[in-house]
Amino acid sequence: MLNTLPEHEDRNCHADTKPYYTIAEAAVRWCNIRGRNIQLDEKGMPVQDVLNPCLRARAEHIFAAIQDGALAYGRDGVAVPPGEHVARPRITIRHADLKRWMAEHFPGDKPAFLFDAMERATHSAINADSFRALQADRDALKRQLETAEERARRLELDLNRARAELKQLQALADQGRPMGERERATYLHTIGALLRLMLDRSPAGQPYSALKSQADVISKVLARHPDVEGLAASTLEHTFADANRAIATAR
Repeated sequence: MLNTLPEHEDRNCHADTKPYYTIAEAAVRWCNIRGRNIQLDEKGMPVQDVLNPCLRARAEHIFAAIQDGALAYGRDGVAVPPGEHVARPRITIRHADLKRWMAEHFPGDKPAFLFDAMERATHSAINADSFRALQADRDALKRQLETAEERARRLELDLNRARAELKQLQALADQGRPMGERERATYLHTIGALLRLMLDRSPAGQPYSALKSQADVISKVLARHPDVEGLAASTLEHTFADANRAIATAR
């Protein structure tokens, strides 16, 4: 003979929290079924419902967990020793036990009658340990970013100084005065520093420019200034070689 779940059990599950539940009550709340009379079989289990196919399956999940010893149970709201026989219609599960079991075995399901709004909004994979690990990773990345920013600031200062020195050298060249050894060394150091900077990478591994090699630099210079006197591939190669040696031995 089929029984009917009492009408008060069809209320909104947000207001349906109880100290304990029968298997059918827990399954109804888990499926969030409202406003319907649920038919139960002689064992107190929901009958197969084409409109709510999850209902019978979830009731079976709960009963299987009780049989396997994964979910504590009682009789009519009173706890019983594990393994004690209880007629299925009289089996009850405490709210706290049901919540613990569902959080462990169905972390993706957080029905409102068991979990509050904050718990439902929290991803199941996030716990105290994973949060602390994420926080440590964030702090480490923050320190790396600060170090990279400081290095970038120093490189920018060096680049600005090199540009100023190059401008001074250009002014001397425009005056037609022969370049002394000290000025030539400064000239080569400046070219070497700029060349290295163009081909270098940031602490995060990002290239400072789109140029990948010294050959690329020469190619782009010649393409940009095809008619400038004194700019030739052989001249640039010779100058860059001198600049590389000068910057490598600079103190």
